[in-house]
Parts: sequence; C-alpha cells; structure tokens
Amino acid sequence: MQALQYHRLFLPLAPLVAVVLLAGRAFPDTITLADGKVLENVTVVTEGLKELTYKQDGKSKTVASDTVVAVEFKKKPKLVDQADTTAREGDIPGAIGIFETYVGGLINGNGKESMQWALPYALQRLVDLNGSLGDGEAVLEAADLLIANGKDSRYLPGAYLSKATVLYDTKRQKEALAVIGELRKVIETQTLGRRWELEADLAAALSDPALGAAKRRAKVIEISGAAGKDYPMVANRAKVAEGESYIEGETKEFGKAMAVFQQIVGDPTSDAATLAGAYVGLGDCVFAKAIEMQKANKDANPTFLEAVESYMRVVVLFPEQVRYRSKAMFLSGRALEFLGDDTSRGRARGLYRSVMREYKESTWAEEARKQLGG
Repeated sequence: MQALQYHRLFLPLAPLVAVVLLAGRAFPDTITLADGKVLENVTVVTEGLKELTYKQDGKSKTVASDTVVAVEFKKKPKLVDQADTTAREGDIPGAIGIFETYVGGLINGNGKESMQWALPYALQRLVDLNGSLGDGEAVLEAADLLIANGKDSRYLPGAYLSKATVLYDTKRQKEALAVIGELRKVIETQTLGRRWELEADLAAALSDPALGAAKRRAKVIEISGAAGKDYPMVANRAKVAEGESYIEGETKEFGKAMAVFQQIVGDPTSDAATLAGAYVGLGDCVFAKAIEMQKANKDANPTFLEAVESYMRVVVLFPEQVRYRSKAMFLSGRALEFLGDDTSRGRARGLYRSVMREYKESTWAEEARKQLGG
C-alpha cells in the first residue's frame, strides 16, 4: 500500500504483528452462493477478483467470484479471529482497533500472511464495521485501503460501491458518480461478471441527481428484471429503490410502495440491507396512513403503533444498517409522539437521545435535536 491513511495504524506494531500466527487445526469453510446453494466442508485458498478457489475432498475447484454472497471462514489469523469475536460481542470500536493493528502491520511490512484472502477480508470488515457506526469518512478511508491493497480480491468491487454509497448519502453525488465510473473501468478491463455491471448500474441510478422519481423508477425496475433469479439480492435492492420512488416528491403512491415492500420482506433471498430498507419503507407507508386517519378524526393509534413496530424491527434486528436504522429510530419516536400519552412521549425522547448519541453526525440526529428543543 501507499502511505497509511489511518493515523491509528501508526502504532508500535511489531510486537503485535509478531503474534499474527495461524492457530488451531484446519476447519472446513462454508461458501454461500447467490442462487442459495451452500458449499460446505471446503477450504478457501484464494478469493480472486474473478474466481474463488477452494479445495474439497482433496480436489481444487473454482467458482465465479460474482456469484459468491458470503464465506464463513473457520480458520483465521489470530488477530482477525480476535477482531471478529470482539465484534460479535458488541465491542465495535475494539474490533476496529484490532483489525487496524493487523492491517497496519501487513501494509507496513511488519509481518507476512500466508492466507491470501485475509488482508482484503480484514479491510472489508473495516469498511463494514465503520459503516455500522455511521462513520462515513472512516468507511471512505478503509475502502481506499482496500482498493489500493486488494486489486485482485473479490472484495474490490464492493469497496467502490461502499465509497459511492457514502458519497451519495453525504450529498456528494458527482463524486459518487465518479467512483462508479472507476468501478466501470475495472469491470470492463478485467471483464468481470454480470453481477458487477448490474451493481454499478443500480448505484448510478441511485446517485444521479439528474434523475427524477419516475426515471429512477424505470431504471431500477429494468435492473431488477435483469438481475432476476441469478442475482436476487441485487434485484431486491433495486425493488427497495422502486418502492422508495413511489413516495418521493409531491405525488405519492403509498399503495404501490407498500406492495413492493411487502414482496421484499416475504422473499427469503432478501439480505439484511434490503430487509431494513423494506421495513423502513413499510413504516413510512403506515405512518402516512395513520396521519391521514388522525386528520379525519379516526382512531389512528393502532396504525401509529403498527408504524412503530415496522421501524423498530430495523432498530432491533439490523443494528449494522446505519443508513436505515438512524431514520427508523427517529421516526419511531415521531410515531410515538402522535399517540399523545406521557409514556409514549417519554419513549420518543429516549429514542431521540439514542439517535443523537449513536449517529451524532447524521441528518436524523439533527432532526432529533429539534424535537427535543435543542
């Protein structure tokens, strides 16, 4: 890598990196593919940009990298295993620190790693974990490290997409489109699989400020159809964007949006990010219905509670989906306030404080501050 971009990586690393030894006997890995197939009792050798190589029953085999959804490694470098364990225990900052120590040692030449996949994997985990904290700038730094040090890794396209998402979410659409352009060059020059073309198309459709709701909807519907059953997670993410497009702008079509979101939550191939988006979308539709009922002097309390339930699914079940969880946390509070009783208002204030504490740099933290009178 070039000069390190994480200041915390410039720590005295040699003693720590010296313990990055592979511990324990070999255990089988598990590979999950986009079509739902699971390859068990395998040992992953390399996670290349085009192919993942693994051994099974003593034979070397390959699978196209763009068809791989996830890999569960049973044997990891010691610090990587420690970092993942720390993350599972809920100490995300601690896990980030351990991953940074591991990554910094290798990039600075203070150690060697026999597992080809381990460094890109650790960098991808830094992208994910920083994202779970809502630290967009740290995500950008980790993604840049991955792009610089994982040029032949299956995690490379995802790094570009993570950058584009952060840039889009922080109103830097032109920069997001430029990053997607860089990804397209990689796809073209490396002749990558169809999945990445679809991912780039979807990212561009979501990032382009020139597209209105109708044009964006047409594009994402086209992408969803092209992804189909071959790449169901891409298809479902495009469907989330379709549902969201129905409730953008002045003309809102909540019925159509709800039908799309309900389809997504009923699809077993939907991943965490897709489900979080769909449940927030359902909450938005139900919340809007409750407000209309209240305006018509109808009993809207059960409907407000239904919206709260949908939002709170995201808060409780998808803690790493920051871009949806922060919104869900705030809007749960708003829906509770409409109930009008002291207990609900108290719960709402608690949620606002949680948004401000956990996502203090987000738009929703600012909205929560306003609701609290700050």
